[in-house]
Amino acid sequence: MTPAEERVFLKDVVETIAAATGQRPKGWIGPGLTETFETPKILKDLGLSYVLDWCADDQPFPLNVPGMISVPYAIELNDIALSSSRRAFRARSSIAPSSISSTSSIKTVRNPGESWHSLCIHL
Repeated sequence: MTPAEERVFLKDVVETIAAATGQRPKGWIGPGLTETFETPKILKDLGLSYVLDWCADDQPFPLNVPGMISVPYAIELNDIALSSSRRAFRARSSIAPSSISSTSSIKTVRNPGESWHSLCIHL
């Protein structure tokens, strides 16, 4: 994804959350440590002030983007296990576009014949 595409995507997510909840998110945690070098700046431009994607320290610290801080948490609580098993998931999945539904800020994907998997965005 190019930085311009990422900006459009993140703006859509932030606006979807705001429309569904009546309030804009103040922070961000991405799935599977998928943040790019551009993500903190884009999020700051969208009005967010912290990210939870860095397992680099035990205390909050400022990022190189003025006004953006990292609020770390332990890697044991991270969803990296899901990220690292993505290949196995894709190898056995055949997700058809018709099996993807969206309601408010919750994105749901259903594998035919399997349980539902939801991504919920914390405010």
